[in-house]
Amino acid sequence: MVDMIIRGGHLLTMKGNGVGYIEDGAIAIEDGRIIAVGKSGDVESKVGGAEDRIYAHGKIVMPGLINAHVHTYMTIARGLCQDVPEIEWMIKTVSPLTKHLTPELAVKSSRLAVLEGVKTGTTLFSDYGPYMMEINSEVHSKMGVRALTCTPISEVKSLVGQNPYEPYQFDLELGERRIKEAMQLIEKWHNWGNGRIRCCLGPVAADMLTKETLLKVKRIAEELNLPIHFHLAQGGREAIQIKLRYNTTTVKYLESIGFLSEKVMGVHCHGASDEELKIMVSRGVKMVSCPTAIALIDGLISPLNQYIQLGGMACIGSDQANGNNSVNMFNEMRMAAILNKVKHKDPTVLPAWKILRLATIEGAQCIGFGDIVGSLEEGKRADIIILNLKKPNLTPVIDKPIRNITFNLVHSANGSEVETVIIDGKVVVENGVYKVMSEEDIIEDAQKASNKLMDMAAEDYVNSNPLIMKYAKENLI
Repeated sequence: MVDMIIRGGHLLTMKGNGVGYIEDGAIAIEDGRIIAVGKSGDVESKVGGAEDRIYAHGKIVMPGLINAHVHTYMTIARGLCQDVPEIEWMIKTVSPLTKHLTPELAVKSSRLAVLEGVKTGTTLFSDYGPYMMEINSEVHSKMGVRALTCTPISEVKSLVGQNPYEPYQFDLELGERRIKEAMQLIEKWHNWGNGRIRCCLGPVAADMLTKETLLKVKRIAEELNLPIHFHLAQGGREAIQIKLRYNTTTVKYLESIGFLSEKVMGVHCHGASDEELKIMVSRGVKMVSCPTAIALIDGLISPLNQYIQLGGMACIGSDQANGNNSVNMFNEMRMAAILNKVKHKDPTVLPAWKILRLATIEGAQCIGFGDIVGSLEEGKRADIIILNLKKPNLTPVIDKPIRNITFNLVHSANGSEVETVIIDGKVVVENGVYKVMSEEDIIEDAQKASNKLMDMAAEDYVNSNPLIMKYAKENLI
């Protein structure tokens, strides 16, 4: 007798080239692993009975969504870093807040982000940020989610008050400390919990590190066979610094020092030219597009479709809630589709089936989890979400002349339709309610943490005088 059978649903397995649809499908789960997938009758005949049954008639059953780039530690600053010029976003709105962050506040912030994400169908978070030792201990391991985690490696102490038109001052000792912290995280958490938590290396960006440290990180990644989670060609501030210091562009500089490789997960990439995107593809760089964040922070559209058309591997993420305002992959799927269609003036760009693959199987492959999750296949871990189709925004369900489920998931769903979330074979969301911890406690703790952070950071934020302060002074917001 197996642990669980989910039967009777519209299965999107993500096997093959498309969404791998199976009508009246079933999945059998044992010890956190998928042991059978197929038509309900066939699966029942193969495995027999089950300890637990979920009847999914009228529902979608699919792999959990993968958020390939998120900073969970800053969710408690949601709504404080919008509507400002890109050149001042990091320096004048983000840095005055992160300056006062503590491990306790970061943990409470991270819990809020994970709660929002998991309730809207995200099962794997590629989480980048400080205090990751504490976040792994108190959030990812205890909240039952899957995660790829890293701690930032930088040689720049702080951007508070920094003139973006002057070269940053590097602190080599800081870089060594950050590498040591990264190694400690890897030693403690990599492959923890039967692979539920894995680690990677997180050099911040080309403008925040010396050549020597970047190459040291690359050597470590190759020795330990780990991904490199890296902000790459991410905007005007970085471009100014690279031009000042090396008189070139980010991608050309990284290519000249031999940093680019198949280990690199290049996040954003909207500062790269077509020629530079070709260089990245030739080196096997995986691109992570965060469409909403880059639209809000830079007013630009990341080159997701171009990268895929050039033959590159790509996926999508939400970035941080203080820049994006959301940790919801349904938002990112829709924004990725629409923005790229507009960018190319072509409504056929990034069809819905491709978007779903970017958020599931291709996302898993990009960040190094394709061996265990991302599709519903025998032998993979059971990371599964179930969505109720009997919602106004997902009605009607049409199966002829074509099925409309895939299109509606991308262009109509908002995540509230997620009823059940299963991670590693365990139900963590049931009937839309998160079961592992109290939702009310997580939200209340996050509010208190935000209040505390703002008490400490308000003066620095006001003194930095971002454009958004003008709206506040004029009582516009």
